[in-house]
Amino acid sequence: MVKIDENRCVGCGICVNICPQGFKMVNRKAIIEDENASCIAEAANSCPQGAIILEENKNQEEASARQAFRPGFINTIGSSFGRGRNFGTGGPISRGHRGNRGQGKGRR
Repeated sequence: MVKIDENRCVGCGICVNICPQGFKMVNRKAIIEDENASCIAEAANSCPQGAIILEENKNQEEASARQAFRPGFINTIGSSFGRGRNFGTGGPISRGHRGNRGQGKGRR
């Protein structure tokens, strides 16, 4: 959901320039034309007064919260992007080949 804080909006028109599908100017104030436009977030981030407020749908918030606390969620995400267990290694984390090290023979 997208809202515009009318008290903060100074009518600069930056949002309309960035996202003409999402906003239009009426009486020197921005109003929402299409809150599903793909450029809404960019316009909100560019608003110098912070007048454009992006609110996540309450049902989406609840689903996100439940998902975040699901056991194994972090590992699932990490593994999906190559950042799971043993990320950056060819297998289990090791110190690499260093002569007789890693052979179970102790220091020599």
